[in-house]
Amino acid sequence: MLSPKHQKLIESFIAESMHILKKGGDSLGALALICIDNPMLPGTGHRICNDCMKGCVFQKQEPVNIPQIETGVLTDVLQMPWGVEIYGLLTRWNPLNVRRPYALPHNGKNVLVVGLGPAGYTLAHFLVNEGFGVVGIDGLKIEPLPEAMVGTDRTPPRPIRDWDEIYSPLDERVLEGFGGVSEYGITVRWDKNFLTLLHLTLDTSPTAAADVDDRLTVVLAKTRDTHPKQNTDKKYLKDVAFGKRFNHARGNNVREKINPV
Repeated sequence: MLSPKHQKLIESFIAESMHILKKGGDSLGALALICIDNPMLPGTGHRICNDCMKGCVFQKQEPVNIPQIETGVLTDVLQMPWGVEIYGLLTRWNPLNVRRPYALPHNGKNVLVVGLGPAGYTLAHFLVNEGFGVVGIDGLKIEPLPEAMVGTDRTPPRPIRDWDEIYSPLDERVLEGFGGVSEYGITVRWDKNFLTLLHLTLDTSPTAAADVDDRLTVVLAKTRDTHPKQNTDKKYLKDVAFGKRFNHARGNNVREKINPV
């Protein structure tokens, strides 16, 4: 376990190295460095939080807007052919991440993550990479992504060549439900298309939707007007945590067994 001082030194080294690579035109290398400590950087980007924009201050100089810089690096990569796939790969396989260069195979243990806001989806990502099976649920409805993008039990996800395939103008974008407060509690000053990117990245984790031992399954909790008791029914949550899940890849409410927690 690193001390806070050593952790801060590592973060400063990564940030400085990221700046050097970005300045030299190597956006891909800069993104690989960012993903060591902040693989969910689409959710911590430019203009999402005023305090974050002004939080990186060394001595008495002007604050360094790290979120803006990281978003610039990410955007440069997303504009490349297959940029979406490159980002997704770096969240699961990153040779620069010495502590966890690749996602571990399933260890036989499953975890229920309640709430898919920033804390929930970040926790789900790290648990999946550590080999846990993860079920995520949310009290609000999460719109399913197109089957072609996430795959089904019989077909793999279709690789996305261009960022424009999933990008929508903010004045036309439909709320998807994924991201909690980031989706519903933040104005359009922040590009919410990054939530779609995070949703897609988690939903296409290795072995997801391949069989009943999915590495990550997002459970679609219906709205209260459709199923009034579903959001507060403790038995429902218990069923999900201890051996059942919704198979949303086919867009229905068929429950399938998974290994118990």
